[in-house]
Amino acid sequence: MNIIEIGAQIRAARKKNKLTQSELAKLVGMSRSRLSLLETGDAFEIGLQKILRICMVLKLELNIAPLRVPTWEELNKEHEERVSKGLEETSKILKTIQS
Repeated sequence: MNIIEIGAQIRAARKKNKLTQSELAKLVGMSRSRLSLLETGDAFEIGLQKILRICMVLKLELNIAPLRVPTWEELNKEHEERVSKGLEETSKILKTIQS
């Protein structure tokens, strides 16, 4: 998981809990602008204690696990799905142009 994914999870949980950025920021002792940067993945220097406080308030769990490297089969399947989706989108565009 990277900082962008962490920020997205925090934003989703904040909204699920019906909190504004200002409200959550006040509860965890940080500025609203700093929280906004975290949610968008633009704040790279957030202390662990702040992250843990945010998780506690939002009832999130922080897990640390060994990095799982995808298998060749998983990577190949993902690639095939992306190619297929791209072909579908291209086909739709060509049909629109030809109409």
